[in-house]
Amino acid sequence: MTHKNYTKTPTSRRIFFWTLTLSFFVITTTIIFFSLGYRFNFVDDIFIQAGSINVKSIPRAVTVYIDGKKPSGRHLNFINDSYHITGIHYGNHDVRFSADGYKDWEKNVRIHSGIATEFWNIILVKNTYTRTPYILLNPAELFFAPGHHLVASTKDDTPHLFLTITDLEKNTTIATLINRRAKRNPTTKENIEWSPSTRYLSIPVIITQDETTDATKKSPKKDTTQKTSKPNPTTPRTDDTSPEGSSPTAIPRKDYLIVQRTEDNLLPFLSLRSLLPKRFFTLPASTAQPTDTPSTDVQAPAKNQPAQKPQPTKQQKEQTPPQATTPTIRAVRFAPKNQQQLYAIINDDLYSITIPKDITQQSVPTTPQQEPTLLMSDVIAYDFADDGIFVLTKNGVLFYDRDYALTTPHAITGFDTVTADTDNRIIAYDKNRILLINDTTGALTIYNKKDDNIFTKTLGTNIVYARFSDDGKKIIFHDGHTVYLFMTRDWDTQPTRTKNTLYTIATVPQEITATDWTGDYEHILITTDKTLSLLSIDTRFQGDLEPVPVLTRAVPSHLLGVAHGQKKIFFTDQAIEKTNDTQLFSIDFPQKQKGFFQ
Repeated sequence: MTHKNYTKTPTSRRIFFWTLTLSFFVITTTIIFFSLGYRFNFVDDIFIQAGSINVKSIPRAVTVYIDGKKPSGRHLNFINDSYHITGIHYGNHDVRFSADGYKDWEKNVRIHSGIATEFWNIILVKNTYTRTPYILLNPAELFFAPGHHLVASTKDDTPHLFLTITDLEKNTTIATLINRRAKRNPTTKENIEWSPSTRYLSIPVIITQDETTDATKKSPKKDTTQKTSKPNPTTPRTDDTSPEGSSPTAIPRKDYLIVQRTEDNLLPFLSLRSLLPKRFFTLPASTAQPTDTPSTDVQAPAKNQPAQKPQPTKQQKEQTPPQATTPTIRAVRFAPKNQQQLYAIINDDLYSITIPKDITQQSVPTTPQQEPTLLMSDVIAYDFADDGIFVLTKNGVLFYDRDYALTTPHAITGFDTVTADTDNRIIAYDKNRILLINDTTGALTIYNKKDDNIFTKTLGTNIVYARFSDDGKKIIFHDGHTVYLFMTRDWDTQPTRTKNTLYTIATVPQEITATDWTGDYEHILITTDKTLSLLSIDTRFQGDLEPVPVLTRAVPSHLLGVAHGQKKIFFTDQAIEKTNDTQLFSIDFPQKQKGFFQ
């Protein structure tokens, strides 16, 4: 029996050839489409271009899961240590990033056809953090020096001023200042100010002044001929500045202590009031009430007319002594480029004041050789920025000058929310981005200028905190429970955001006690009474707080500072050894990375 070989016939060979050819084109086309990111949709029977994900996270080594499965198309970019994950069908997917020792980051993500969804600022929170304890106990406030190498702190367990300067790198106390007649005002919004060189500090205080003492009276000169032993810098310096025989009755008065750091780590200080000339403590004679008897040649009032107040004669006016008064001082700041120059609002006028170069030589406070310089009158608030000084006047006009001496100020805008019965402050990023906070009503108003487009609007009320990001493109603020984000410039990186747009980021049931940016300015650290949490400002997701497990005991704790350069968070928690005290701690956050470019 013979068998036919069908492959040798012309018809069968053609069929076999075209079958292989068609299969080749189908397979090749499919491979090409897959390589170009297309996937076949069996519902619509068509190829649809898939999406992808770009991921850069802390920590760098993460495992990515898409709908619970590891994707096959994962590529590492060695230039910026990011991952590019391809071949993801368009639509909603559960995306999860995992790493050993960290909590999972998981979100429901919308993947778009042919578009890479980017996550450039993902921070995974560790399961546990190594805490660095410091010797500071019961700190109430922290004020970092430029560079965050030194920190000034006050204590919350003393009724008077107790200031400590701590070297954070060495974890040692280098100087302490105690003044039993001064205390920090717990309701003040004024911070302790460091000079640019960290040589001086300005401390807003409330001083109990004896009411029987003249405001302009100087303390008797101390005998400096007797030699004294060199004090220990770690021994607290006390200076009550109380006059002998003072009465127990006292009047609290606001003042500022100007403190100098010496090479011996001592903290000599002067009262800012002691640097003011006597004219600030007296009213002009023309405004003082006469004490002499009226002249006898004053005519009696006509019948049925009210008696006129006797007018003093010219001679009586000249004999009228000036009356003592107390100047109001507020908003004391160091000049940005001159460590011996202070700015202060005195009686609603802005002055610059030169302080002594060496306070240790001022055994008795004396009037400085250089008189305070009047810079502008009727001032409500002022602020410095890298490009100049900004001054808000009583009529609501905001002035700007590149010269910090205000030689040629010019008006840049006006605020109709400014009234005489409200307290206001301004936060300036530059001459185009300025915030006005009305501390009486909590109204937050922004002036935002881009090219010729000027945007001025009240963003919210009852606002208690607001801060620019380092690049000035974002602002975070909160009213105690709700956190907001405002964009001053367009943001092209995902998630894209539009300038002059207000976003509600999150609302928390507990009252917010503190907020601060993280170093990437895409996250916010938030503390409530007993929690420290991380909040992403990514507007694509619901604002969920991720607890940062740093508090070992359920005690009221506070976020006291974020050192962006050192990538550290400083906070208080219950002390390790003394259970009745709180102690200062820090953690590395986000944790330091080891990479090709780091």
